[in-house]
Amino acid sequence: MDLGPDTVRDYAASGEGITTLTDRTCWGSSTAGDSACYKETRAQTADVEYTVLSRGWADLGTHADPGKGVPLTPGKAYTITVDLAATDHVVPAGHRLALIVAGTDKDLVEPPADTPTLTLDLSRTTARVPFVGAPAPSPPPRPARRRQRPAPGRWTA
Repeated sequence: MDLGPDTVRDYAASGEGITTLTDRTCWGSSTAGDSACYKETRAQTADVEYTVLSRGWADLGTHADPGKGVPLTPGKAYTITVDLAATDHVVPAGHRLALIVAGTDKDLVEPPADTPTLTLDLSRTTARVPFVGAPAPSPPPRPARRRQRPAPGRWTA
């Protein structure tokens, strides 16, 4: 999610925010199988405070095998990988990126009848975001190495 104000196409509007106009534009010559002309469109826009960049889903009931459901055991830790749909987005200076983890995706996935409690271990959570066209961020600093004394009179690094 891009956290910051923007003007975007209003996907919630009729036609996902696209209106097809009557004007036509043509590029080159048409062929028997392909018209070189298309109708112009206009986007209906909305001012927003954030922009959803991508979505990804994980069916926790099929975490072990996509072909069959296996119930999760309460209190047991599981490693789940969630791939997000590929996207192309320019993040304006001053905006921040956020990763939202939710139990359901409103209006897209029907919520379960009883809502389970999930705990996310942030110390073991990673996100990989490829950056193109801008310098990649510097990796986080490595923790300082502590010197230990294995035996009297000898130091190791």
